[in-house]
Amino acid sequence: MGQVIPRACPECGGDDLRMTVTDSGGLHGPHLLPRLGTLTAYAPLTVVVCRACGLVRLFAQPAALDKLDGARSWQRVPPPE
Repeated sequence: MGQVIPRACPECGGDDLRMTVTDSGGLHGPHLLPRLGTLTAYAPLTVVVCRACGLVRLFAQPAALDKLDGARSWQRVPPPE
């Protein structure tokens, strides 16, 4: 499964998007992808920011997504009633 990076901002339609890859946890913030990394490292996140409006979105890397089905701490969101 390849990483899908958006090409336009869903908020303003801008096409000047910037991205970087960072760890999903650290000493001074929440662990955003618990149990989806390795034994010695947090799972990486792709962070995308729109230069025009500032919307920031986080995307799990494919390696973390591959672990979701086997991770008991992650539950599927139930469908609306």
